[in-house]
This record gives sequence, structure tokens and C-alpha cells, in this order.
Amino acid sequence: MEHWPTGGLPGAAKWVSYQGHEQWLLQVAMIVNAEYDKGFMRPPLHPLLSSGHTFSARRWLTSLQRRCEFLAQRLSPAYGISRAGGAITPEGRNNVLELARRMTESFYVAISAPRGEAWRKVADSRGSCGVGGESFQLAMHVVTPLAAPGEQAAGPVLCATTTVWLPEIPPQRVFDYICDVERRGEWDVLAEGARVQEDASLATAQFPLTGVSILRPTGRGRGGSSCNKKLILQQACGDAPCMVVAYAPIDTADLKDVMHGGRRASLSLLPSGFSILPDGVGDIQTDPLDANPSAVDPIDHQRSCGSLVSVLRQTHLIGGNLTAQTVDNFGNNVSGSIMKIKDAVHAKRVMTV
Repeated sequence: MEHWPTGGLPGAAKWVSYQGHEQWLLQVAMIVNAEYDKGFMRPPLHPLLSSGHTFSARRWLTSLQRRCEFLAQRLSPAYGISRAGGAITPEGRNNVLELARRMTESFYVAISAPRGEAWRKVADSRGSCGVGGESFQLAMHVVTPLAAPGEQAAGPVLCATTTVWLPEIPPQRVFDYICDVERRGEWDVLAEGARVQEDASLATAQFPLTGVSILRPTGRGRGGSSCNKKLILQQACGDAPCMVVAYAPIDTADLKDVMHGGRRASLSLLPSGFSILPDGVGDIQTDPLDANPSAVDPIDHQRSCGSLVSVLRQTHLIGGNLTAQTVDNFGNNVSGSIMKIKDAVHAKRVMTV
């Protein structure tokens, strides 16, 4: 048995111990004591921080379990399933999974990146969208993402982020609605109001609705335009501490190229998506985890009373031109999607965090 202290946040102390076992098994114990200043946190976030859903072992174990199951799927010789009844080869499946992983990592970076010199603020970048009691705040920025090795520079991107609180609405209900393919056209501007079908699905973990999907808008959207030229690559993670849905448009030809062993490493996607957390109300005193470290239960509708939903929406600036109308239209699209979600999950109100 060995143990050592590790660094961490100011006021935080960590101890990690590990014990080796036969057959390459490793038992790890980690204890973290951390402090945070409530003065820097909005009041709706206080119950979440006290509930143990943020910086706790519960979240770490779930992330570790999700990662292990993802790697197991990568190594599995099983075939993916397509809507047409055909099969996706293991090589094609692994290429799609790797592309989805990179897309989701880009989503994490974009939704949590500090607004430093790489960001160019939009005039009145933090303003209200909506009317009256249905208004909330959006932070909008212009950023030129740095291209990864082998990728082409994508040019300037308009990015909008916000976090809203849906009191008394469990995260599972929000997650289920966002992942409902039949209702996708209600809120997703990529579908333009058209019906969406799932062309293929690749499971990545045991949690319900967790996996990678290839979605296809069908028919004609608003204005009579055809919607079937682009597909939507989506990765959903439905585990208990934090539910995530990341998605990005992708050309049909590019996806076919990836599935046949093509240029997945050089393909750059622009993700949007949602992060859904329980608000901690009614769940401040959590039960300890079961002795089995892999036992992670889904969020119980009775234990979590509300949802904290972080939204990221990104779009390329065609020609690099940014006008007031572009900002207004983009902000209205984001706020409209949030209001569609609010109405669909029967939330009485939505509030900016």
C-alpha cells in the first residue's frame, strides 16, 4: 500500500492511496477536502456544490466507468447497427467513435474555456433574450479556434453560452426530451423544423440513451429547403452526476469517408450541445456509494428536484462578417430552443444562473 498527497485547488487537500492486486487489478482510494467561496457562486449553484454532485468521488467514478466502457466498445469486434438493417464494420465503427470523442472534447473545451485574449467580445455580449419573465442572459463571443495538427483552420466562430435553472424538473426528463429523435425538429435549428431519423446507433456504455448516433433530417424544413444534405453526429452520455449531449453537423460524404477509414484525424467539427446537472435541491444529503465502486445508479426523479442546463451553440461566420442582425438572429435561435425545451418538459419557469 502506498499513498501520497497531491496538489489541488487553493484550500484543497488530496490523498491518493493504491494497493496492487494479482491479475493486474488495482484498488484506488482518493480523499479530497476542498473549500470554495460562496461569494463567487450564484445562489442556485449552492445546493449543487453541497450535494456532492460536482467535485465528489461519485462523479469521478462515473467518469471512470464511462471511459472504461467506451474503451471496451472500441476493442469489441461487434458491428454497429444501421437503420436500414445493414451493419457498420468494426473499423468504421471505431472511426466514428473516435470522431465523436474528439467532437465531445471540443464541446467541453468550448463550453468551459476562459474568455481570454482568444475571444473577441460581441458588442453588448451579455444581454437579455426573450420577453418579460421569459428572458434570460446569453454570453456571446467570437473566437477563432486554433487548428489541431492535421486540421484545417475553420475561421471565426460565433459562440453563445448560457446556464439556466429549471426548478422542480428532474434532469432525466430534460435529457430524455433532448435525445428524443421524433421531437428533434422542435428545438434543433440544424433540423430546420423537419423530421429527424436515426440512421445508426453505437452504444458506448450501459447507461440508457448513452452512445453515438448518426441523425438525418428528412423531408423539407422551414421555407421548403431540403434538409438531407447534412447529417448530425451526436454523442450522448446519460450517467448520473452529469448528463451531456454534444452534436455537430457533418457532410454525408465526409462521414462516409470516415466510415471507410478516411480522414478522420483532419476532419474538424463545430459542436454544440447541452450539459445537464441536478440542482441539488432535496439531494443535499446523499447516501454513500455502495461498497462496489462500479455501482453508480441513475438519477432518481424523487431525489433531484430541478435541473441546471448549460447550453452551447456555435456557428461559422460566413465571410467573417459580424453584424447586429447576425447576433440578434443567433441569440433568438438559442433562446427559442431553450423555450421549446422549457415548454416540452412542462417547466413553470426558466431562470438564468
